[in-house]
Amino acid sequence: MAGSSRIDIPWDLLVSNFKFVPSHPGQNHVTDFYPRKDPNQTTDLTRFVEVLSKILSESAARERMQYAEHYEAAADDEIVISNADALKIAPHLRRHHSQCAMDARYVTRKEDLSVALCPHVGSTKCRCALRHEERRMSAFLHPYIRNGSEFSLANRKSFLGLEILKALLIYGDMKTVLRICAHPGVDFLQWWIVRESPCLAADIGWDILCKHALRNYLGLGFIDRFFARRAQARPDANPLDFRHTRTYQKMVLHSTRSSGQSRIVGYRYKEFYGIMDGQFWAYPTPRDRRRWCRTGGKFNYSLVLGRVPYDEFLAVEVKPSYMPTAEEVEETRSALATKGGLSNELVEMIMDLDPSREIRALKVPHDPFHRQNRDQLEDFLGGCWELLMRCDMMANALGGEIPWDVVVNDCMSLLISQWPLWFTAWRHGGPVSNGQVLRHAEQWNY
Repeated sequence: MAGSSRIDIPWDLLVSNFKFVPSHPGQNHVTDFYPRKDPNQTTDLTRFVEVLSKILSESAARERMQYAEHYEAAADDEIVISNADALKIAPHLRRHHSQCAMDARYVTRKEDLSVALCPHVGSTKCRCALRHEERRMSAFLHPYIRNGSEFSLANRKSFLGLEILKALLIYGDMKTVLRICAHPGVDFLQWWIVRESPCLAADIGWDILCKHALRNYLGLGFIDRFFARRAQARPDANPLDFRHTRTYQKMVLHSTRSSGQSRIVGYRYKEFYGIMDGQFWAYPTPRDRRRWCRTGGKFNYSLVLGRVPYDEFLAVEVKPSYMPTAEEVEETRSALATKGGLSNELVEMIMDLDPSREIRALKVPHDPFHRQNRDQLEDFLGGCWELLMRCDMMANALGGEIPWDVVVNDCMSLLISQWPLWFTAWRHGGPVSNGQVLRHAEQWNY
């Protein structure tokens, strides 16, 4: 599979135990992958989970050797985010601020739209995407406070530090993350799984970085290997559209829906799958309520996934608009300057009218396995794997350990609704510190 050419993952143990059913009569005619229920199924799938868990742990340990063995804790007032890292994460933080009700740093002035370094030393009121003061070690030392439904009041500053750390994990230098985690005052193990309110989904902690990356890596790997085996066994068979399966639609939905306060995790998935902000919501309302809402007016995506074509799935809540590629945006910029005869200043003003402009990564939209998209698929899967390595290194730097067998098994149970293994469901669901469980499996929310 693309993105795993140097990683010996036993995909055949996984895919050989499933069959493709275009319309399962016992599952409301849902198109999906279903267990074959062969005698060796449990043994094979258990072995897959165990082997992959070991690969993840050992790969992360090897990756950790690329960095210094020990990092000195920074002084509380020391700048720990370099200029290079600040420039990398600022555009993503700017987009976050425009969407997050807890830290609504709305930008209107032209100078605020710039991704240049914040010049306002000492200010905590400027509207820069990443304030100068937020680059200090002190920005990451606010503790997580369990306070029921008053989460935003108790954790505004600590939540912002977490979002900056997430941006560094995704887009920045891992050395910066390791140095931040070396400070004895950081409290990020407590942020592994967090809810804004007891009645809401757990979609704020940094566990979602790990879950999203692993779900997409496993989901795309499973689909790629499954259809490759099918093509080898039946070269004359008609091609099947994986996008109609519940597995694929569910993966796209969970990776890209807009929810809660922490949206920075989903940006790269929205770009890869070509999904707009607000196209899917955590608490959705369908456009056609008469068709999709149950008696009483409630809607659930279980009524949709695997039961409609992919294009129809994309338009359940809103009719999606066209998303350009980065190349198309640059072509527009060039056309405004050359054919339109506009000055560079006016071109930039026009292009900056939408500071959170959304672009897609795939040349051929909504088809990751198209031959013209192979480079983008390789980059995306490589990024997912790198993020898994970074999450593991961060957990260890904080004195914890990610139980990969639990995470792998739970991610597979989300991807494949008929996933037959539950052998780790009773175990811990988060990083373990000094042998003590910090989170329990029942607190995992998908």
